[in-house]
Amino acid sequence: MTNLLIESDWVLLLKLLLAHFLSDFFLQSNSMIQSKSWFSKGMFLHVLVVFVLTGAFSFLWKEALLIASIHYVLDGLKMMFNPLSMFKKKGTLLFILDQLGHILTVFFVWMYVTDSFMEIGSEFSLLLNDKDVLVGLIGYILITTPTGYLIDTATKKMDGRVLVSKHSFTISILERILILTFVLLNQFTVIGVLFVVKNFRKFSGEHVEEKSEYVLFGTLLSYVISIGVGIGLRMVIKL
Repeated sequence: MTNLLIESDWVLLLKLLLAHFLSDFFLQSNSMIQSKSWFSKGMFLHVLVVFVLTGAFSFLWKEALLIASIHYVLDGLKMMFNPLSMFKKKGTLLFILDQLGHILTVFFVWMYVTDSFMEIGSEFSLLLNDKDVLVGLIGYILITTPTGYLIDTATKKMDGRVLVSKHSFTISILERILILTFVLLNQFTVIGVLFVVKNFRKFSGEHVEEKSEYVLFGTLLSYVISIGVGIGLRMVIKL
């Protein structure tokens, strides 16, 4: 990052984020959340907490009012979408979108206060044109959903049944992200421990013989691909 952003600018960003997390998670009771609507007491009390805490941490009361106002709108929209059928089974997605909106609000207000739009934009542009960054992004993308579909297809041909749940699919993606990260950090011992712990749990239950080949094949394929991609990245990036 350029030298135009001094330490106090970063401290301000951390204070604004701290104010957000405290007001949204630690200073918001369940009753306030459950009673939230556009004009409910719980909503106004929560937004007031956001305003006071943001202002107290930053001493930027006008900006605190802006953040609190946008926070009010985002929470109101969240309450509107929450009952809709399309979001009934996607509470996690709605939560992530809500938090992303709040954090982006804080980030853009911070860039306005520190007049750092050009600096942040320049650094972001440099990242998108950095070969090592692009190679790393491609590697991480490949070991998520594309590898998941490849393993799912291979195991279906082997077993003939659809046994992979959505939760297992997601867990496997997270596992491969960990493996790739450990390879890039040159921590192969941790990968071995992860493999032993995972398979001890899977093969310690009932009906082990019925699923052992299917599970072991999928696990090994997942590990081989993740480690292979990681080694390839290390060679390209020269870690």
